[in-house]
Amino acid sequence: MSSDIILDTSGGDALQNPFYFDFYFDMSDGAQLPFFGFTENFLISPSDSCISITYLNFELYNPGDSVAAAAAPQPLPDADQAVVRLVTSVTDSAAASGSILFKVYSDLTDSLGNSMLEDWSRELSDEDN
Repeated sequence: MSSDIILDTSGGDALQNPFYFDFYFDMSDGAQLPFFGFTENFLISPSDSCISITYLNFELYNPGDSVAAAAAPQPLPDADQAVVRLVTSVTDSAAASGSILFKVYSDLTDSLGNSMLEDWSRELSDEDN
């Protein structure tokens, strides 16, 4: 799998609080994304101790939910999209390069019983060296 995202903190160790990861899901009409369904089918897997992620919170925005402008995911979701925001504290080691794999398993189903066609994954690369 090729990396889609690169984290560059070449100036040294970085601490970002909070750090958001937003995951967008296209939903069927009338469907909602269940919070626990997402958390049961979500994986974060770091390699080489390059980044330390502390989970602070998950936020779930289903189609039709109102969101305060200051807290809204960017870009704004389409009317048929759900967004899961992972709120974290991130510490990046300037001494170690590596990656973090984010994965959502195809067992995730919406409130209407629709499931994903396949697993989804993205890798975040940390290229400090």
